[in-house]
Amino acid sequence: MPQTSKFLRHESCPECGSSDALAIYDNGGAHCFASGCDYHLFGDGEKPMTTQELPKAKPLSMGGTVAAIPQRRLSQETCARFGVTVEYSKTGEIIKHYYPYYKLDTGEVSAAKSRDVKTKGFCSSGDVTGVGFFGQQQCTNNKYLTITEGELDALAVYEMFNKQYDVVSLRSGANNASKEIKEQLEWLEGYENVVLCFDNDKAGDVAVDAVKDLFSPNKLKVCKLPLKDASDMLMANRVKDFTQAWWNAKVYRPDGIIAGTETWDKLVEKRQVKSIPYPWEGLNHITRGHRPYELVTITSGSGMGKSQFIREIEYDLLQRCEGNIGVLALEEDVARTSLGIMSVAANRPLHLEEDTPVDKLRPFWEATLGTGRYYLFDHWGQLQQITCSPVFATWQRPWTAGMSYWTTCPSSSVPKSPETNEKPLMK
Repeated sequence: MPQTSKFLRHESCPECGSSDALAIYDNGGAHCFASGCDYHLFGDGEKPMTTQELPKAKPLSMGGTVAAIPQRRLSQETCARFGVTVEYSKTGEIIKHYYPYYKLDTGEVSAAKSRDVKTKGFCSSGDVTGVGFFGQQQCTNNKYLTITEGELDALAVYEMFNKQYDVVSLRSGANNASKEIKEQLEWLEGYENVVLCFDNDKAGDVAVDAVKDLFSPNKLKVCKLPLKDASDMLMANRVKDFTQAWWNAKVYRPDGIIAGTETWDKLVEKRQVKSIPYPWEGLNHITRGHRPYELVTITSGSGMGKSQFIREIEYDLLQRCEGNIGVLALEEDVARTSLGIMSVAANRPLHLEEDTPVDKLRPFWEATLGTGRYYLFDHWGQLQQITCSPVFATWQRPWTAGMSYWTTCPSSSVPKSPETNEKPLMK
């Protein structure tokens, strides 16, 4: 940065995800000092810097000795497997962790991250050019690979699985997940199963969404933990809960896709649904009744009895079932619909009996609409402004569960024949 600007504070980097490597200056500029990150924001009056002028990454700093980390329930064997070292204070307390990153082509340590135990802050050193995930150098390319957000989480997974399965972590956390996984995608595809074990928080969910479509079908699984991350699971000694969550991780598939092996429960559930007979034995012989999950379309020419057919079924359902009945009649008002339903109960056309006293209609109303099990949609004649989706959504609530959905196709909706200009009957 130019000499005229003054350092203000450290913040997280939007490019690499480092928690404190981004330096903020009083002229509005910023620069990330994390190893391998080139994020730079020019401030007021600042000219673009040449490559020689850009701040250099810190030389590799990898101190300490290989040892167990009791505060994290990590064994010396696990730390040795990943090359992790610790630094002690004069009183013998662990004050710093070192996490090495290896070049993929030479297998040599090229970069490292150190973690201050007291402040939980990270500092990067060395050159990350050509390095892989944390822990990638120790992988044996067996059947399973777990990817975590952080180094401590990767160590915890390895510890909880008794050092059986490969595990790596991202270099720069959830914010850089997509970039890092794309860089190593060819290597990742060599595994039969890749399990994402990101943090149980919003950033982790966003990272999963960013990378889930990068993998080939049926390869990726997403593990959901009851605590924030794998390290927390180990520290809480919930090893059994972790392994159960890991083995129960669901294979990711795009919305609407389901494997044939996952259909058995749905099949059993559907078989438990009982058919409801029609009020006509001839139709039952052909269809074996109707079922709540079916949509039945009744079609015919105008005036041939489609609406009456539906009313008969509505009234029959009232007698046979305990559920409620929703009626959406777009070609008549609520009063006409009510009289039509009552006519089935009376076994005579009440809508044509203009001289019948109102009190004589009451018993038929109480036997049908008055039961509290009919729900009608009052469209007030505004057919051009109806949105039916909210109506159907309301009728699908538990208090109408188990009902069938019926629709009639009036002759006015049947396309006209171009030769005769007549409306053909639909079969």
